[in-house]
Amino acid sequence: MVKRKKDASNSYPLTKEELYYAEVQIKYHIAVATVIRARLGPGFGLFRGTCFGHWLDVQSTSTDSALVHLMLQTEYTPTPVMHQNTLFFRVGGQELRFGPQEFCLITGMRFGPHHWEYGRVDSTFRERVFGHAGRPKVRDLKHVFHHSLDQLSDLDAVRICLLMMVEVGFMAKNTSLMVDLILLELVEDLDSWNTFPWGSYVWKVLYKHLHNAGAKRSARCRNTLYTISGFIWAFKVMLFSSTFFTTVKWHFRP
Repeated sequence: MVKRKKDASNSYPLTKEELYYAEVQIKYHIAVATVIRARLGPGFGLFRGTCFGHWLDVQSTSTDSALVHLMLQTEYTPTPVMHQNTLFFRVGGQELRFGPQEFCLITGMRFGPHHWEYGRVDSTFRERVFGHAGRPKVRDLKHVFHHSLDQLSDLDAVRICLLMMVEVGFMAKNTSLMVDLILLELVEDLDSWNTFPWGSYVWKVLYKHLHNAGAKRSARCRNTLYTISGFIWAFKVMLFSSTFFTTVKWHFRP
């Protein structure tokens, strides 16, 4: 019989009796897709033609933080480790996995290597839209989106909306952080943007936020508030899948 480790490595999930309650603030902003749809105007068709066009139809934007917190407590690490960068959960004796394949099926985002390096093109778009004030922050991006979008050309307006979709909708970046320089260049060429492996780009950050989130906090944050961010929407969709509901009912029995 395997003994429970005394550290917080979360080598296998908490038992039903060990589950704990905590207030969870989830920072994800997929609802920005709805705002983009309302604000685009003439650029609506152009955005529809990009790899993110289908996100304009997103419906569910609720956080369901209690459910996310419950699931995070069931994460475990299988032995031997066969799949890197994949999350495993054990609920009622059954295993659920959430990795690149599942993320790809849910979001439709491509996975694979990318070879884009900063400095590959002259960022005339950045100069036109943000001026020469240096590298823009997310707050600058949001300011243009909310206050100056109708003053831009249709194509530049679409570029701003694409950046908003990634930095705000998928990555849930704090407004004080810088916009990724690679994205500022990549958005110059929409063909390259559309073929970029967004699944690899977004999944890497989401995995970092979710992996061992329960174990890191269970010892010191019980009955308190903690925050997680990133593209948690995709994780929530996995939780609400029919497969999930056939296994998670164990936790809700009186």
